[in-house]
Amino acid sequence: MNQRALQQGISATHAWYQAYGNDVTETGLATFVGNRATPDIWSANHVSRVRAESPDEIETVHGKLDEHLAHCQHRAATTDMFTPSAFTASLAMRDYEERPLTIQMVLDELTLPDALPDIMIEPVATETDWAVLRELVGTDYSEGARSGRLRLDDRIIDDMVSHFRRKSAIQHFFIARQAGIACAYGSAVCGPDPVGMLEDYFTLPSHRGRAIAAALIDHGVNHLKERDYSTVFLGAHARERAKHLYAKLGFRPVMLTREWLKNVTNVTAS
Repeated sequence: MNQRALQQGISATHAWYQAYGNDVTETGLATFVGNRATPDIWSANHVSRVRAESPDEIETVHGKLDEHLAHCQHRAATTDMFTPSAFTASLAMRDYEERPLTIQMVLDELTLPDALPDIMIEPVATETDWAVLRELVGTDYSEGARSGRLRLDDRIIDDMVSHFRRKSAIQHFFIARQAGIACAYGSAVCGPDPVGMLEDYFTLPSHRGRAIAAALIDHGVNHLKERDYSTVFLGAHARERAKHLYAKLGFRPVMLTREWLKNVTNVTAS
């Protein structure tokens, strides 16, 4: 796969993943994603894959987004290298805040540490497993790295886990335990074609520096390879040190994904 085709595959898979499990409206200009059950989850309520370039097309997309997200107190957009620059500029002009950048990194060849930790990695399958995952997700988001340093209350964390559960047919979560302690989680996303994605990796601060993340990533990669995914990628927050770990493990940067957010007060439905 050449570089351009790789970038297109990553862009399409990322957008498909975000849309999965939500209400989706496709137009000739953009993909509108919404979910009235979780109105505060940006990834469940946004616009992506925008093709609008002319002023009239851009105004049409913004108008449709207002209509599509009338149940939300925000407007959100996901952009990448394939988004027309005129539309991206329109977001800045409309006072959207650009969230921390995500570096999309593709795996060339997995390079693991000489020694991996003695841990047990199990799938999230039962209600008890989901409750354990919810506690880990709460700790993850309380650190603020994933949310861009925003404090998220318990209701939003619960909505986030519900969001994960809606994707359980394609997103398979795993929990790592060391000495019986649930200390890390991650997931593998089975995309619609040979492009698979690793998503939502986190290790408790008390268990970092033990190569647990490397072991979890190895598990996720094997999960995808066993299902014939020839391309595996993940997203790294540009401001976080994890990007250096991913590079050491054999992932290389290929493109950027941007998220844009604007708070609004003109909610017309709930």
